[in-house]
Amino acid sequence: MNVLMSKTLVTRLQLVILSLAMLGFASGCATGVGGKATNTAANVLLPAAEEEKLGDQMRGQVRAEFTILDNPEIQGYIRELGAKIVRASGNQPRGISYTFDVIDGNEINAFTTPGGDIYIYTGLIKAAENEAELIGVIAHEVAHVTNRHIAEKLVASYGLQTVLDMALGQNAGTLTQLGATLGAQGYLLKYGRDQESEADRDGLNYMVRAGYDPNGFVTFFKKLEARGGGGIEMLSSHPLPKSRIDQARAIIRKMGNTPDNLGTARLQEMKKKL
Repeated sequence: MNVLMSKTLVTRLQLVILSLAMLGFASGCATGVGGKATNTAANVLLPAAEEEKLGDQMRGQVRAEFTILDNPEIQGYIRELGAKIVRASGNQPRGISYTFDVIDGNEINAFTTPGGDIYIYTGLIKAAENEAELIGVIAHEVAHVTNRHIAEKLVASYGLQTVLDMALGQNAGTLTQLGATLGAQGYLLKYGRDQESEADRDGLNYMVRAGYDPNGFVTFFKKLEARGGGGIEMLSSHPLPKSRIDQARAIIRKMGNTPDNLGTARLQEMKKKL
């Protein structure tokens, strides 16, 4: 580690200590959709612009491990749905440029890599009954990005300096290892219970803002729960205990009047093209 990088790391660690200390006083000030203070440790340690650089490095690894669907119409459709949710999120966080791609694979899954790159398997599209079910998964993935869950998990798992080195293209070995792990398990990160809960809550809000019935989220995950004997194997990066479905229902009840748009006809038309 050179002197400049050492000083940068020390400075960031000092800032994050100060940031964590201030978080106790920040509630009720600058808050995100989920109501938590947005001045998180992840924002200080790994700013969104640097996460974006890491995403640029990671993109080639994804394409080396997976087959991207060669169907411009389906790709355009998913990107359109993704753009709706990003707009509903307020285009947060600043510095992240979202991308949405479809992977040709039968897994009922979706995952996100650094820098807002979100991947949806064709198996998930086929399993959805309507657009609301599909966009519920997309909204959940976007919420992981807006809440900086990816940055938090990567720094916790690999250490700040390793993550910074990967973002700068200076740690090809670890980057390749990440790509191989992604290819082997079909997703990059498993999130903690609190992170999943936060992504569920904010994702439901994004769905409603985008004009979709949030019950699509519930019906899709109930479907996965029934198929997978608890849902854990079907959407492998997102364990689905019954408590999460119950929590989603409780959130929806508190919302009051919500859109009833399901988008059934359009999704069924798109599925015929797969």
